[in-house]
Amino acid sequence: MDRVLRIFKIPPQIIFTIVPLGLIIMGDSILYVILPSNYEFFKINSFLGVDSGFWIGFILSINRFVRIFSNVFSVKIIKILGLRNSMFVATFAGSLSTLGYGLFKGVLLIVLMRIIWGFSYSIFRLSYYLKVYSYEITNYGRHIGFCLSIQRLGSLLQLHLEFIFL
Repeated sequence: MDRVLRIFKIPPQIIFTIVPLGLIIMGDSILYVILPSNYEFFKINSFLGVDSGFWIGFILSINRFVRIFSNVFSVKIIKILGLRNSMFVATFAGSLSTLGYGLFKGVLLIVLMRIIWGFSYSIFRLSYYLKVYSYEITNYGRHIGFCLSIQRLGSLLQLHLEFIFL
């Protein structure tokens, strides 16, 4: 691994900050594929007199709306807990939300899991930006590019694993 670090010139602390997000984002990515075609498994039927199609779209988008507000709270969480402990909280919450997709059924519980994921993602994103900005300014582009590629690599890996296991 040390050899890879020298090739990309990425500090280990940045790698350790982004890798958990790259792994946990697989749960978010697979939901975009599985939920629309298997909404019966999640017990997403007509709820409150509204068709399941609306709820599928709402569930898949609620985490983005949550992030509008959770970005402010993630700053406060990082100030209170520090960067390292905030990452632990985000990793635990992101893992919990991914596990919840498989364990919990129904609109309200899946929406709750998506809200938890939105908060977790906000902490992750702010954490890796703060870590990158703690290094020399001439390397910001390389470090941010590396973080974004690892994040998207998690989504890509999910697609390949999905075809193997499903």
